[in-house]
Amino acid sequence: IDRGYSHQQSGWPSLMRASNVREIPKPVADRFRSVEVCSNWGVFPEISYAWATIDNSLFLWRTDGRGVPAEYSGEEQAIYAVGLAKARPGVFNEAIQHLLVLATPCEIVLLGVCMDVTSKELALQPMPLYTIPSDNICMSCINSTPFGRIFCGGRDGHLYEITYSKGAGWREKRCTKVCVTGGLGLLVPSVFKLWPSDPAKVAIAQIVVDAARHIMYTRSKDSCITVYDLGSNGKEPPRRVAEYRQSATSARRGAQDFKQVVHIAVVSPSESASLHLVAVCNNGRRLYF
Repeated sequence: IDRGYSHQQSGWPSLMRASNVREIPKPVADRFRSVEVCSNWGVFPEISYAWATIDNSLFLWRTDGRGVPAEYSGEEQAIYAVGLAKARPGVFNEAIQHLLVLATPCEIVLLGVCMDVTSKELALQPMPLYTIPSDNICMSCINSTPFGRIFCGGRDGHLYEITYSKGAGWREKRCTKVCVTGGLGLLVPSVFKLWPSDPAKVAIAQIVVDAARHIMYTRSKDSCITVYDLGSNGKEPPRRVAEYRQSATSARRGAQDFKQVVHIAVVSPSESASLHLVAVCNNGRRLYF
C-alpha cells in the first residue's frame, strides 16, 4: 500500500496533540551546547528513561521528570550507538536486570543496569570482562529481542550479534561479536523487489524486532529493508528470508519519484492480522508490508 495524504479525513480521530511536555534536564542541555563529535538521543520505554550521548558521555534521566540525570563517562572515544537489552538469567548478579550496550569506534561495552524498585533510580555497573574490540567496525544502531539477544548494525553494512556468557574462569572469553550476514547465501522470494549489490557498501541505520512473530527487520541508509527469521522460538540464528529495495523501484520509475525510507516500525498482530511492517518515507508516505 503506497498512498499519500494531505488533509484530515472525515471520520478520522482528531490530530495528535502533546498531552505533556518535559524539558531536557539542564546539565544535559548545557553539555549539548559544547558537543564536538556527535550526539544521539532516544527513549527506553522498558525502564521509563530517556537517554542522550554527547561525545563520550552518556546521560540517563527519568521520563516523568523526577530525580537527577545519571552520567557515565567511562569511554575515551565518542559513543555512536546505544541499546538496552534484558539480562539473561543466571549470568549476572540478580540486581542486574538489564544491560546497556555502548558502541564506540574502538570497542563495544556492556554495562549492568541496577534499578531500585521503590525509587526507580538506576545505577550503572561497569563490567570490564564484558568489553570487546570493535575491530575497526563502527556500529550505527543496536537493538535486542525479548530473550536478551543483542544485535548491532554496522556502518560496513553487516549485521552482528553480541553473545555473552558467565564464564568458568578469568581466562575464558565472556563476550564475543559474531557477523551473521557475512556468509548469507539464502534465496530471497521474488515477490520482493530485488537489486543486486554489495551489502558491505551501505550502513545499517535501524533494527526492529517483531517479538510476537520472531522476525527481525533492518533498514539501511539506501532504503533497503531486509527480513530475518529468528526461528519458531526466537532463539535460532538469523536467516535472511526477504528483501525490499526502495531505491531499485524508484530507479525504474525515475529519480524524481524517489522516496527515501527514514523509519520502519512493526505492526503487531493485535493491530492487523495481514500487515507486519510499516515504513515511513521522507515525503510522509507510508509503505505497508
